[in-house]
Amino acid sequence: MIFQATEKQDQQWTFIDAIYFSFVTVSTLGFGDLVPAIDLKSSTGISKLVTVLAFITVGNVLTIYVALKTWLFVASELIIISLFCQ
Repeated sequence: MIFQATEKQDQQWTFIDAIYFSFVTVSTLGFGDLVPAIDLKSSTGISKLVTVLAFITVGNVLTIYVALKTWLFVASELIIISLFCQ
């Protein structure tokens, strides 16, 4: 819905186009047939760029956090198992 609302003015994206773009982007298929338009000369374009970068940053931070948390949990379980099995 975010992409449909922001791209509606520039590219006339429909709701289905926005859902399709989100699915292709999140699933990392990246066909490239729909691309968000960013005009860096306007304040709207800069705010779009900042929003996209914020989403990417938050996604990466959460991915790293979950990976580290999982790794630490598995490592602690292995340490506990190794202490009790001696």
